[in-house]
Amino acid sequence: NDQTFHVGDQVQMHVGVTGTSQIDEIKFFTKKGNEAYVLRKTSDITSQNTYWYNWFPDQAGTYKLEATGFKSGNYVTHVVVSDVSVEETQLLDPLTMTFTSISSGDNYKVGDTVDMSVELFGDLSDADEIQYLTRKDDGEFVVQE
Repeated sequence: NDQTFHVGDQVQMHVGVTGTSQIDEIKFFTKKGNEAYVLRKTSDITSQNTYWYNWFPDQAGTYKLEATGFKSGNYVTHVVVSDVSVEETQLLDPLTMTFTSISSGDNYKVGDTVDMSVELFGDLSDADEIQYLTRKDDGEFVVQE
């Protein structure tokens, strides 16, 4: 209860089941505000102890999440999580980076250690790797390991 997610986040709806002979299916539902319940997934009961549905909300709002157990089509039990808040995703600026310790035109002597630290800003999901490249005079760029 009282959890907060963002539009597009994965919301895990996991249900533990004991006494599997008492139910033969679980239905996962979501309900936004005063709207009707929406059936998201039906799982037939096997010998598993845990059943799940990963929901990715596409609208902001306050939701109820429900898993309901049935036997031969008849209601047996349910579990409800209330007041699940889904907020709009904050749009981040595009990824940018700046050197924190060097500037264009700096001069160094052979053998000097050069600190090439960078600071990243914006949407970090736009990149999964940073490569450091160096170039002497008008030569080719070389990737630094």
